[in-house]
Formats: sequence, structure tokens, C-alpha cells
Amino acid sequence: MQKRKIIISLFLVLSAILFTTCVEDHVLPSLNTILIKSEPSGAKIYLNGEQQFTDKAKTKPKLTPDSLKNIFDGEHKITLSLQDYRDTTVTAKVSKNSKVTKDVVLTFYEPRGSISLDSEPQGAKIFLDSVDVKLKTPNIISKLPEGNYIITLKLDSYFDTSFTVPVIEDQRTIWDKVTLVKIPYMINVTIKPENTGIVTGSGGYKEGQEVTLKAIPNTGYKFVNWTENGISVSTDSIYIFTANKNRNLTANFAPKLYQISATVNPQGAGVVNGAGSYYYKNQATLNARPNSGYKFVNWTENGNEITTEPTYVFEVTKARNLIANFQEVGNISVSSDPVGANIFLNGESTGKQTPHVFKDLDVGNYSVKLSLIDFADTTLIAKVTKGKTTNLGNVYLRDTTSNVKVKVTYGVNLTTQRIVFTFVFNQDVRFSKVKVAPPNFKAFEWSVNQLLKEGQGTSIGYPLKIVGKWRFECYGTKVRGRQNSFVAKYTLQVK
Repeated sequence: MQKRKIIISLFLVLSAILFTTCVEDHVLPSLNTILIKSEPSGAKIYLNGEQQFTDKAKTKPKLTPDSLKNIFDGEHKITLSLQDYRDTTVTAKVSKNSKVTKDVVLTFYEPRGSISLDSEPQGAKIFLDSVDVKLKTPNIISKLPEGNYIITLKLDSYFDTSFTVPVIEDQRTIWDKVTLVKIPYMINVTIKPENTGIVTGSGGYKEGQEVTLKAIPNTGYKFVNWTENGISVSTDSIYIFTANKNRNLTANFAPKLYQISATVNPQGAGVVNGAGSYYYKNQATLNARPNSGYKFVNWTENGNEITTEPTYVFEVTKARNLIANFQEVGNISVSSDPVGANIFLNGESTGKQTPHVFKDLDVGNYSVKLSLIDFADTTLIAKVTKGKTTNLGNVYLRDTTSNVKVKVTYGVNLTTQRIVFTFVFNQDVRFSKVKVAPPNFKAFEWSVNQLLKEGQGTSIGYPLKIVGKWRFECYGTKVRGRQNSFVAKYTLQVK
């Protein structure tokens, strides 16, 4: 039994020694994390030269900001790549399950090159692809994208010199000094008047070189001649000569002369003035005046209406044939009794009242209606003829108001026995007086002189009630219609 215990103890000791040895020989590595940020974000992440992905299929690249996990101890190179920015590499040192953050600012990258230029003599203007860069030799044109450029150097009294210069990314192209060739002779041309034409062929020429000047007039102008020192040297628009000295020539132009015609339609209907010959861009004024029996309608050209105004002002830019159109007209004169009737022509209100004369009406038949409150509408037919006035005369309008009627009522004061009569009319009247005939008494007259509205009553008192038939004759004038005088009678039985 004792022996067995000893054996078990030895086994346990040996097992512990073996386990300790294995652990010492196989230490588990520490795993670290690196958080990577960039400005701007969205950069691809490379670890020690290998691109990192978020999926096992490696289809989705890791982009900043993101973390790299399970990184072994040691020093690691992290590269960030983003379009339009320079690739940037940083070093991250990790150990003992550490967490490290790397903030990286990316540098914007725009591939550019430059050109260094010089000339003999110096001071020449520099043109890049025909564009003035506002620099003079010697100088450097910088920040140029890679490619080929046409450089032109310009200096007074020297020929323009052009050449092609290549530009390489991030490099400066140093071009050999350009020797400019002096111009032996200058052929200068002035255009007179300004902006009336163009000239080709002027500039610098070598001894004995043929010069061809060509004058081209602008629209509305014609070429006249070439002059030098005020003396005509050619009337041909193309002037050819040999360069053997400096020359200062003038290309002379003049405005063209255009014919503006104006005719009357129909013939004899009116008069027009202002037609004739006009120089280019001069102002023309045409005026049309109708003869008796006509009115001006419009100006037309090629069948198209230009204006309805009799005076037409325009700038001359070409020959024109204009027609002044007129139309036969006449007049209508109309009055009415009473005056003030509204006038309608062919069913349309004219806004006019009688008496009135309508002038310059187109020839033809017209329906003329006169309309006035309290009067019947009256329609007449008027025939308008050229140059004549159709007089419809003084049209008598029929009064449509009714005859004046009066109603008399009475009331009695029981205390005084005074009787009061009330008069009411069927329309507006000016009530002037009333003749009263009491029963068995002498007739008498009351003066009233009142303006009464339809249905409005006025009362007159009599000191004594007399039973029997009272007879009344009311006098006055109508307010509406023809305002004729009236007599309205009424018999009243007083009880």
C-alpha cells in the first residue's frame, strides 16, 4: 500500500514538470488592434503591402475609418490609397494586446509640370495655345497638366515665333532660348471709317516678299480704294505688291445707298412722302395722308403688315418696297328728339349720344339704334358712301311712359271736423296746382308746386267737412319721358 502511494506521487510530480515545460515551449501570442483614420476618409487600407478587405471573398475593401484586428506584436507598415491623393504609408508598433490609433492626413495630388522660356531679345509676350498668359520672356509657366503645348512669342518689330513644347508630370521643361527674327518691313493698314470692313494680309514681311492685301466690306458698306498718305494707290479690293519698305495704307469704305419706295393703294386714295435713296443705317421716315373719302389702314411689305401708324420710322439696312393702304370711308350724322339718346352701330354700343357725327366709317350699310330711358328704341338703316355724310336728321323718339293718374283720399279730424285730402300719383311728377270743386260750394284752387315721386303722397287740409262728391283737377308736368304737362282728374265721395 505504501509502495502504491509512492508511485502515484512520483507520477504527479513528473506530470507537473512535463506540463510546465510544454507551456514554456509554446507561449500563446498576444493579438493587437490598430484603428486607422484619415482626412479625408474613404481611403483603401494596405497592411504590410497587402490590401485589407471586410469579407472573406475579398470583394469589399476596407476603407478608413476602420480597424485592423488580431495583429501580431511587432512593427507594421500601413498604406492608405485614395484617388487624387498621394499614397501615404505610416508605421504602427504594437505589442501585448495593445490598441493603437493612427490619424493620417492625406496630401492632395494634382500632377503638374512647368515650362521655362527665354528669348533673344527678351520681353516677348508669351501665348499658350493662342491664349495670352500675361507673361513676358524670360519666365516660367507653371502648374501645367501633362501634354503638348503650342507656345507663341510676340514682340514688336519681330516675327511671331511658334513651337510645341512637351510637359511631363512633376518636371520642368527648360526650353532653349528662342532667337526672334526681326521684321525688315511692316505693312500697316487702317480701316476708315472704323468697323466698316476687315482687311487681311497686313503685318511683317521680308525683303522682296509678295504682299497681298484684301479688303472685305461689312454688311451695308462697299470698298472704295486703297490710299497712302492721302493718295489713292488702287481701287481694287485686292492689292498686291512687293515688300521693299515700311508702308502705312488705308482701306476706305463707304455706306451703300438703298432705295426706299412707297406706293398708295388704291391709287389716288392718299399721299405718301419720305420715299427715296438712303445710305445704310440712316433713318427713313415715311408718312401717309389720306385724301377726302379715305382713311389710312396700314403699311404693308410683301403682303405682311408692318404698322398701322401712318408715320413709319425705321433704320435703313436694305432696299424696301412699302405700300400705304387706304380704305373708302364716309360719315353718319344723327340727332334725336329729345337729345341724349345712346347710339348703337350694328348692335354695338359706340359710347356716344345724340347729336353726334361718326366720321371715317367704312363704306356700306349700318344699323343705327337710338336708345333712351322712357322712350322706345328706334332703329334706322344708314348707307355710307365714299366721302359723303349720311344725315339721319332729328329722330323723334316715342315716349313710353303712361298717362298721369292721381288717387285722392281723405281723413277727418273728429274734434275740429277739419278734412285733409292726400294726393298720390302713379309716376314721378311736378305737382303745380289743383282745382277743387266741393259739393254745393264754389270751386277754388290750391297752389302746390311740389316734386313727388311715384307713390309719394302730399296732403292739403280744408277747414270744414262737406259730405258729397268732391271733384279735383290736378295740374303739373311729367318728370320722365318728354316731361309734358298733364291734367289728372279724380272724383271723391266724402261721407
